[in-house]
Amino acid sequence: MNQFRKLNKPTFLDRMWNLSRKILYSRFNIKQTPFFEFGAYLYRFKKNIKFQSNVYIKRNAVIGCANPNAFISVGENTTIGNGTIMISSEKIIIGNNCMIAPYVHIVDSNHGMEPDKPYNQQENFTSPVVIGDNTWIGSGVVILSGVSIGSGSIIGAGSVVTKSFPSNSKIMGIPAKKKDN
Repeated sequence: MNQFRKLNKPTFLDRMWNLSRKILYSRFNIKQTPFFEFGAYLYRFKKNIKFQSNVYIKRNAVIGCANPNAFISVGENTTIGNGTIMISSEKIIIGNNCMIAPYVHIVDSNHGMEPDKPYNQQENFTSPVVIGDNTWIGSGVVILSGVSIGSGSIIGAGSVVTKSFPSNSKIMGIPAKKKDN
């Protein structure tokens, strides 16, 4: 159990919410059900979301698949922070032992940008997002479609990640860049 989980025990309300989520999601054949703090939930096509053991989802996080072909996988011992939004239209893979801070947004799709056509009528383009093992994603990070982050990387708070980075990268900025050090 990591330090954050040791020092921040779930409240009674969290435990009751978690129990209700386990009962609700049991019908979707989710083999490893994470611990859900109050307000955290799975969104649409729940059968396409796979969890390994010991995943912890903090308050008001939303994890979902936007269509029946989308897929999300979250590795063991991963913590997903308060208010994080993770929506897949194709595929999002999160590795083992990851720390995802509050208010992170991870999406694997984008709409077309043709100026002569209403944006809500344009095609949705997708490309998988892959986050390697033992990655720390800081508060408020946005990870866009087609990004792959190598294992052991750190992404600084508030960064917008628009391209892929190798293992053990320290990434920060808008747009995010690899920092030496």
